[in-house]
Amino acid sequence: GKLSSVAAASDSSNMMSLSAVVSKLLQALNNVPPPNGNLSDVEQSDFIRKCVSQYTTMSLRILDMQLLLLRCAAAGKHSANFCTPIPDEFHGEGWLGERILAVTEQMNSIELLSGQRNLHKQEQALLGMLHSLPWSGQGTLTSSSSSQKSSNFELCFDMEAIRGEPSPRFSQLAKERGVATVFHGTKMENVWSILNCGLWTLSETKFCQHGSILGKGVYFSNNYRTATMFALNQARNCTNSESFQKAWWHFSLVNLLNLSSFNVLEEYTITCFPVFEAQIILPPADGMSTSDEDCTRREGNYFVVPNSWDIRITKLHLTFTFTKKRSMSPFLFA
Repeated sequence: GKLSSVAAASDSSNMMSLSAVVSKLLQALNNVPPPNGNLSDVEQSDFIRKCVSQYTTMSLRILDMQLLLLRCAAAGKHSANFCTPIPDEFHGEGWLGERILAVTEQMNSIELLSGQRNLHKQEQALLGMLHSLPWSGQGTLTSSSSSQKSSNFELCFDMEAIRGEPSPRFSQLAKERGVATVFHGTKMENVWSILNCGLWTLSETKFCQHGSILGKGVYFSNNYRTATMFALNQARNCTNSESFQKAWWHFSLVNLLNLSSFNVLEEYTITCFPVFEAQIILPPADGMSTSDEDCTRREGNYFVVPNSWDIRITKLHLTFTFTKKRSMSPFLFA
């Protein structure tokens, strides 16, 4: 029942299918083909050029974030469920997560979009899909650290501009009951699925890891520090995972954090704890009659939201911490 419940997986195949459909539709609208086979050199150059022409400095950083989050999802034990959407070229025999890690191993955003090397079939398909995701190039990614010697580095991915208008249901309930800004701490392997599919209750599924002490629903806190506590505890457990370290050791992390060199990954243990910020429909006021059996409940400083349609994710906060392994230059960032 902790704040670390995760996004919908196989039990929400309708949402996953919708996400895949939207991705393919945007590929067509952006005139970026979803490759079904190896492109010729001329076709590949045209494919890359179309991607590059629509990437900005901001969306290039978002591409790095996408690669990192997908790799973290691939390293999780439920990768077959949480690595969604993913191109058809990745499905087949064996562990899906291992295939994703292998394909993305040499994918460097700067190199990819500079055309320094030819892409093979699966890389082509993945780059096309990443480029076409609804949130790929329209959100705002900002970073901060207190100083060059800081041991913390924070990223905030603001999605409010790409959320569009609330659903009629959300708008109506917001007028009747009001909304609250709340926070949900989770672990890195869940972030990819949540960004693409939303936050869905898993209280009665095999993916529920901490029980449902406050009942069925997605758990939130009205306090950011409380949410980070849950996320930090999970991040510490993930850091020791060999598969997670394999996913972590990647160009995308170096680019995303603007590290001075790849050697920082060797000499520092880097941990990340993710927190989602969202708006939720408040519980009905005392005495208010309602036919909604799945309305939000409040338990002290916590909110439990059984109906995922009453949740609008607005921001993703990623806090990276650096723990020194041995002596090195104090200047981490370029």
